[in-house]
Amino acid sequence: MSRSLLGLLLLSMFTFHGAVQAQSLPWVDDTNFSNIVGQGGPAVVFFDASWCGACRSLDGPMGTLAARYGGRVQVLRMDVDSNAETPQIFGIRDLPTVVFFNHGSVAGRITGSASLDQLESRVQALLR
Repeated sequence: MSRSLLGLLLLSMFTFHGAVQAQSLPWVDDTNFSNIVGQGGPAVVFFDASWCGACRSLDGPMGTLAARYGGRVQVLRMDVDSNAETPQIFGIRDLPTVVFFNHGSVAGRITGSASLDQLESRVQALLR
């Protein structure tokens, strides 16, 4: 097998794997946001839209966060096109945006692309 074919195969496997993980993130919406995020524990909300190409760069890292911290941190996703109220309350103007909550209050945010290490660092800070 040639190097380029092997590289494409590995890239496609990684991309598919990331998409599967992202789809496993629970969706939150305007009607249940306060009840879910305000439960008291740490939460991470990925504000996203289907048309947002840059948001796809966070699919894999967000899925990995959910897998690694699932029992300790809620990792959620919100579609900003279907939910106008919550993004407006939290000043979501650019996508992708990830907001970190602790006991229902904003503890931090990342706007734009971010690495898994950057996201994980913020999650670990929530758990301290």
